[in-house]
Amino acid sequence: MGNQMSQEPEDRGTGPIRPGQVVAGLIVLFVGAFALMDGSGAISDHVARMVPGMVLIALGVAQLAWHVWPERPGRRRRSFAGFWLILIGAWLLVNATHAFGFTALTSWPLLVIGIGVLLVLRALYPGRCCRACSQENG
Repeated sequence: MGNQMSQEPEDRGTGPIRPGQVVAGLIVLFVGAFALMDGSGAISDHVARMVPGMVLIALGVAQLAWHVWPERPGRRRRSFAGFWLILIGAWLLVNATHAFGFTALTSWPLLVIGIGVLLVLRALYPGRCCRACSQENG
């Protein structure tokens, strides 16, 4: 009985939760499940066209959620990055669903307007994009 294994459990999972990795993992799971269902014919083409927009919106929401959590040393937080992803994702969804009769050819002004709004907001709130900007401006 000289070679017994320790019965003490290993100390796993004590580090901080990494929400970016959690979201990335969930997105990969979603895309994989979607690809499996699409390949089996369980999903219509109409739903398949909405996936890129939904993924970008999910990434944007995750980026915004990450921004409100406490900052870690050495990590830049970009509050407007999430809004950019949501804007582009919403534009893709409008095109995919033909909401309000829009197509890619007729909805591009919406994207330009959204970009303009975000640029104005970024100019009005310059210290909100990242810590480096707030140090430069304040």
